[in-house]
Amino acid sequence: MKHQTYWYEVHLANLHPEHKIRQEVVNRLIKIFFDPNSDLDGQACTWLLSFREKDFADSAKMAIRKEMAAKKLGKGIVLVCGVANIQDQLPCLKELLIDEVVYSKDPNKRYFPKWYFTLGWSARLARARMGVQEDIEKCLTMVDTVTDVHTKATILFHDVAYIRRPEAMEYLRKNFLSDARLSPTNPGMLGEPVSNYLMLVLADCLSNFPVKRKEARNYTKEEVDLCRKWMSEQTKWDIIR
Repeated sequence: MKHQTYWYEVHLANLHPEHKIRQEVVNRLIKIFFDPNSDLDGQACTWLLSFREKDFADSAKMAIRKEMAAKKLGKGIVLVCGVANIQDQLPCLKELLIDEVVYSKDPNKRYFPKWYFTLGWSARLARARMGVQEDIEKCLTMVDTVTDVHTKATILFHDVAYIRRPEAMEYLRKNFLSDARLSPTNPGMLGEPVSNYLMLVLADCLSNFPVKRKEARNYTKEEVDLCRKWMSEQTKWDIIR
């Protein structure tokens, strides 16, 4: 029942995007996100990541600062901090950074999570979203080191999209206009085009993207071709931040 109630509130905020309504919904989500007894904290985090910087009122930002100061740091709070664009938390986020290249080559980390699952990577993404140029560049460089197309399409392109900066959109455009495909699920058949995955991602990032997101990725060839043409013609990005 609680899940349904909050889902309705988020849905309402999206249908009627009045400033006060969206801020109130964010405040309510922040409370359950930080509630140690909540069983909806993970879902609350996911919902919060879909909001914009202006949806975080001063009260919400103060609550985030309090959690950051208490060092109750997980990937979720770090990413939400980036969405809220709380610039005074940049030093705290910097302390969490790792050297992803060194980490990936460390034999002692062989059985550890990949670098793109670490708290340090989330902190770098948050700093990139908040406009730190060196972190924007490092994020895109690191994603380029990954050769597995499936990992890029299902994980890392979402990370790039989270950054919500022109450089990130250019990176996604390059991959969207490529002919890359995932490995086929059945021998003798073509794998799903990477562009299908990026249709959904780009619809989340760009307010004027010509086709609405489809969770099932059941886009028609005409829709994909329309968007490829549209993406190739863009000279400025209208990014949802």
